[in-house]
Amino acid sequence: MLAGEKAMALSTFSSAASYFETGIKLLSQDHWENEYDLTIHLYNYYAEAEYCNGNFSEVGKVTKLVLEKAKAFYDQVRAYFVLVKTLSAEEKFHDAIQIGIEALTLLG
Repeated sequence: MLAGEKAMALSTFSSAASYFETGIKLLSQDHWENEYDLTIHLYNYYAEAEYCNGNFSEVGKVTKLVLEKAKAFYDQVRAYFVLVKTLSAEEKFHDAIQIGIEALTLLG
C-alpha cells in the first residue's frame, strides 16, 4: 500500500497500479469481510492509478466492484469520482452525468 501511494505521489502510475494490483492479489479470500479498510483503499487507489494509465476498461471493472461491495457511501466517493473522470475522458458525457447524479442522489 505504501509503495503504491509513494508511486502515485511521484506520478509513476504504472508502478503504482502494479503495486496496488499485487496488494489486491495478496489479500485473503474473505478480504471484503475481514480486511475491509485495506481492501477498499487498495481497490480505490488501483482504480485511480489505472485511470492515470488510461486503462479505462480496468477502471470500470474495479469501480463497479467497489460500488457493489462498499459498506458506506463515504467508501464509494473515490470510486464515483474516478468513474466520472473516466467516462468524461472517454467522451461518454451522458453516462458521466448520470453517474454523477446517482452519487449526488445518495447524498440526499
